[in-house]
This record gives sequence, C-alpha cells and structure tokens, in this order.
Amino acid sequence: MGREAQRTVASAVVVIVLAVLAMFIGAFTGIGPANASDPFADYVTTVTGIAPRLVGVTAVAASNGADIVVTNSSRTPLIVLGYQQEPYLKVTNAGVWQNQLSPATYLNKELYIDNIPPAASADKPPVWKQISTDSRAQWHDHRIHWMGAEVPPSVAEDPHHTHLIKKWTIGLEYGSEKAVISGTLTWHPGQRFFVTILPWALVVGATVTVIALMLVSRRRRAGAPPAALAG
Repeated sequence: MGREAQRTVASAVVVIVLAVLAMFIGAFTGIGPANASDPFADYVTTVTGIAPRLVGVTAVAASNGADIVVTNSSRTPLIVLGYQQEPYLKVTNAGVWQNQLSPATYLNKELYIDNIPPAASADKPPVWKQISTDSRAQWHDHRIHWMGAEVPPSVAEDPHHTHLIKKWTIGLEYGSEKAVISGTLTWHPGQRFFVTILPWALVVGATVTVIALMLVSRRRRAGAPPAALAG
C-alpha cells in the first residue's frame, strides 16, 4: 500500500472515530446540531448522591440537565416525591408507575410550568398508572434546572466565570425509609461550545480532510507516468 493510500485510510479511521465519539456525546447528553441553541447548554446539572444510600437505587442527570434518570433494581418499591412531597412516581424492578393525581405529572410535561387539571391534587391518595415495564424512570424535573427566562443575577454580573447556581434535592421513599437525591446546578461558560459544537466541528473537519486527501491522491495518480503507476 502506497503512502497516499495509507494516509487516506488513516484519515478515514479518524473520521470514523470522531463520528462515533460525536454520536456517543449526543446519546448521553441528548444534544446535536439540531438543538445547538439548547437553553441548558451552559448549565451543568450534577447528581452528588443519594442519602442515605439505598441498595439497588441509582440516579444520574440526563439530556444535558433537562432530565433525571432513576433506576431501582431492588425488590423494594421506590417512591419519587413531587413538588409538594406527594407520591409522583413508583419505580420498581418490574416497572414504573405514575400518579395520575400528582401535580408533578402535568408540570413535568413542559419545559416551563403551565396549568394543571383541577382534579390533580397533592392531598389526594395516589392513582397509579403503569407507564413502563422497565426498572428505569426518566423524567423532566424543574427542580434540577434554571427556570428563569433570563440568566441568574450572578451570571449576568460575571458571565465569564463558573457559578454555583443552586443546590437541589428530590425526596424519595424507599419502603418505610425516607431519602433524598441531592445535586447541584452550575453555570459553566463555554459549555455550549464543548457539548454542542466542538464534536460536530471535529467530524466535519476530519471529513473535509479525507475528501481533500482523496482528491490530491487521485490527481497525483492521474498525472503520474504509466511506469510509476505500475510500480
């Protein structure tokens, strides 16, 4: 294999690696070129822990901080509490149920809080409806992201540095035990570039490089004498 062919193959490998990397970033952050204007892009939502520790229960932030994912692989039902500490979700190893009377059921359907049905009430006994057969629940939660239409005051004063915007908690009931998921919301300037633009820019740049190398290689071969081609 000639040097030009080797360079082309190497560049193609780079493109594939970068494309796979970009797809993984998109899969784990829920972002891509179509939503580079994501309002959560410069914020970082982090789950710092579950206290007390619950066997088989995990929690992570997802969709670049728009959602939270809770998994319960244990035999003990896990109740996720809503905004008024009412039962909102029941997560078990056999599936996920949602309380149809929890205000959170309707509030979490939208990015910003809207009206809820009159029948919804945190004071009423839960009416459970199964929404999944998985042990994993993912939902949009307003407690873990910035709700303002404008950036926080600290960010407005100094947008070029990192700021801790708030600490948040989500209540849990694990059998007879009470627990909380704790986390932080942080402003990271430039986060939008690294999670929405850079991966795709790398892929595009590498693709252009491969195409350019292929064109140069073809031109050199086309202009080379027959003996050189044969060798």
